[in-house]
Amino acid sequence: MAAAVNSARPDGTTPLLHAVVTADAGMVETLIGMNADVKAVNSGGFTALHYSQSDLAKTRALLAAGADANATAK
Repeated sequence: MAAAVNSARPDGTTPLLHAVVTADAGMVETLIGMNADVKAVNSGGFTALHYSQSDLAKTRALLAAGADANATAK
């Protein structure tokens, strides 16, 4: 299942990146629990953490799972 949870669209968007933008923190935590790559980068150079900043629960979940707090976009 880890392969599917980390599969990316042509623009690099993974299920986790999509969920951070469109779903609640529970879904983000579920994907993390399924070994979603919290350091995945889309074609714009953004990680899930970049998109989570307006939601403290998502941000905390990503950081707890090892997201790179110092990641910078391209």
